[in-house]
Formats: sequence, structure tokens, C-alpha cells
Amino acid sequence: MRRDARGQLREAEKEFSSLQTLPWLERARDALRASGATLRTEAAGERLTPGELRVATMTAQGKSTKEVAAALFLSPKTIEFHLGRVYRKLGIRSRSALAARLRQDRVVE
Repeated sequence: MRRDARGQLREAEKEFSSLQTLPWLERARDALRASGATLRTEAAGERLTPGELRVATMTAQGKSTKEVAAALFLSPKTIEFHLGRVYRKLGIRSRSALAARLRQDRVVE
């Protein structure tokens, strides 16, 4: 059932992205994550797990490691682990580079 919805959710994500309707785009992405889909950053071509993408998005929005950990009910060490994997996958080394990369890939506006 969840897999059946993914095609429609991906189409919705593309449409909302082209229209730049950020609240609806975020809802479509949340629904995709909830379906177990792995979201792909457009330009990077690298696959981030739903957890990695959530951590990366919140970090790129300027939240500290402790804030992200509290919001996701995880430990700061777990957040650091996810960030390390994200950095390796995207070939970056800093939070500012992460924010720039996700803006470029239209993951964070």
C-alpha cells in the first residue's frame, strides 16, 4: 500500500517544487519519508536515508546538534553520526557547505 503511493507522492513533489510552494513541497517530502522512500538530492545524485535527510535539513536550517537531537528524540552522538555520513556522501566538510548544498539541490529553501 505504501509503495503504491510513492509514485503519486513523487509526482506531487516534482510539481510542488516547480511551483515553489514550499509548505506543500515539505508535506509531500514528509509523506514520502513516511512511506519509507529514500529521497534523492537532485544535483548531488547521492542517496540520503530518510533519517540522514531529516538531520541534514534541520542542521542546514541553523539548528544546533542539541536542538536537532531534542527535536528528533535522539542523542547528540547519533546526530553527529548521521551528519558524518551526510558529509561523506555529499563530499562536504562543514555546516555552511551543507546548507549551501541543500539549497542548491532544492532540499532546503
